[in-house]
Amino acid sequence: MRKKLTISSVIVVGIAVVLFAWLRPAYKDARTNQCINYLRQIDAAKHQWAHENHKSAGEVVTWSDLVGPQKSMPTMVECPSGGTYTLGRVDEGPSCSVPEHRPPELNAPANGASRHR
Repeated sequence: MRKKLTISSVIVVGIAVVLFAWLRPAYKDARTNQCINYLRQIDAAKHQWAHENHKSAGEVVTWSDLVGPQKSMPTMVECPSGGTYTLGRVDEGPSCSVPEHRPPELNAPANGASRHR
């Protein structure tokens, strides 16, 4: 009886390890996608702020410009992986300190040109 219990325990642990290994990448992808969605929201809020306040593309945006009641973003967003967001200028895409969290459409062009004309 004890031998059957031990074999059963090993099988259960093995199945748990396989499931964990299978689901972990999906969890990481979900966090990356959530962060990228936040970056897109931040970018949209920056452009809305600039338009509503007649600011130029070179203006630097602060969190107090974007977050709060009656502003583009009612609440502050946080990277689900613990990264830190950097806002930058209106014509620059926001960024996250986690390297994998880079939406291609928000990256600045390699030639240094402005994203928006």
